[in-house]
Amino acid sequence: MQKLFRNDYVCIVRGKHPVIGERLTLKMYLAASHAVVSPDGREHLLDQFLQRRGLERRVTQARGQLDRSGGALRLDAQAAHQAIEAHIAGPLGLSVQEAASGMLRVTHANIVRGIRVVSVERGHDPRAFVLLPFGGAGPLHGVPVARELGMPRVLVPPTPGILCALGQLVSDLRHELVESCLGLHAELAPAQVLASLQRLHARADQLLQDDQVAPARRRFRYRADLRYLGQSHELTVFLPAADEAAWQALPALFHAEHGRSFGHAAAHTPVQLVSLGVVAEGLTAPPQLPTQPAGTPQPPAQARLGERPVYFESLAALRGGQSLMTPVWQRERLLAGNRIAGPAIVEEVSATTVLYPGDVATVRSNGSLIVELGHG
Repeated sequence: MQKLFRNDYVCIVRGKHPVIGERLTLKMYLAASHAVVSPDGREHLLDQFLQRRGLERRVTQARGQLDRSGGALRLDAQAAHQAIEAHIAGPLGLSVQEAASGMLRVTHANIVRGIRVVSVERGHDPRAFVLLPFGGAGPLHGVPVARELGMPRVLVPPTPGILCALGQLVSDLRHELVESCLGLHAELAPAQVLASLQRLHARADQLLQDDQVAPARRRFRYRADLRYLGQSHELTVFLPAADEAAWQALPALFHAEHGRSFGHAAAHTPVQLVSLGVVAEGLTAPPQLPTQPAGTPQPPAQARLGERPVYFESLAALRGGQSLMTPVWQRERLLAGNRIAGPAIVEEVSATTVLYPGDVATVRSNGSLIVELGHG
């Protein structure tokens, strides 16, 4: 999961499950300057300028200068123009529009680098996934980020600006208890290990009791952190049960997991236990979320708020962008089955989604937007 700004994230999803579970801040990828090519073909170290001059505020101003931001809270266009001209465009010898476009390119490049760290570098091909942008700014950047990664589609959830809050409200309760237990598997007494697991289970059960979770909705899993003797890192393996048979089968489970994770296993090397743990979950009832009324591929006329010129940077680094008259849609008035062809802006209370020329968004019955990327 890649953090964009204060509260905005992009994550990679395969099927219904996010692949990335870490929060990596954008500033981690701004430590070094990176040359980018501006629309006029010249190279500039924009990262360095953005980092020194307040990235978060300037990127917001850049969006406004390209006429992408919408909603009831309006950006002061004149102040944004003056800020970009004074701090970015002037020092680099660019027009304000070129500077704003370049700022977004740098932002997208850094997001892409962050996603690659937690996907490509872990053996996952982003092209096999769907990009799910959320947070107030996520849908503004989702399409160009996905295109640069070669991802074919983007899923914009309903109310992306409050998706994290919704997830916190409807997610299962979870407690994870861990206890150190260092020793070789072959030398540890099963009774000692099982006693530790039972003690952790009792503590976890009490925590769920304090959370007022009914016994029928409590679920427990038992974990062991293991490594080969001499290794400095561990792998977590879940036991099928807290009994002696599961304990005896643990080395075989570890060898298999090591093979899946690293491509090899050392079946004749002693296995060392580092810690034991219990994961306790209190299952919550799934929420009844609203659904969208059915419509036709043609969006209703009342969903269209009008149109405005929007500048779209070129998808090729050496070509300039262009300003296009772009329809603006109100997401809350769209119906299931509606299709919107880019270029388009989809506004809502908590976020704005940008569709580039060639992209097509379809409204799902659950309110999500599925954006199929064009080949522009």
